[in-house]
Amino acid sequence: VVILIGCSSAKAICQRLDHTAKIRHIDAKSLYVQPLVCDKVLKVTKVSIYMNVADIGTKYLDGPGIDFLKKRLQRADIRAVEPVKSEA
Repeated sequence: VVILIGCSSAKAICQRLDHTAKIRHIDAKSLYVQPLVCDKVLKVTKVSIYMNVADIGTKYLDGPGIDFLKKRLQRADIRAVEPVKSEA
């Protein structure tokens, strides 16, 4: 299973089993992902800001950017669509 993450620090947290004591403001129950990543049950991959469907409604996107992300949401494999660079 591949998890697409838009935040580099979240990706780093998911991939580390050590040094979690220094992490602040995170629910300890959320750390269940770490062993799954280490056991290769889950794969964590960084997603570009131009490809991240989670950005709809949270960041400024121009018309083509919103249309592109909406098309990605409609596809079974969201990695199959090429990104459109926003002019914003």
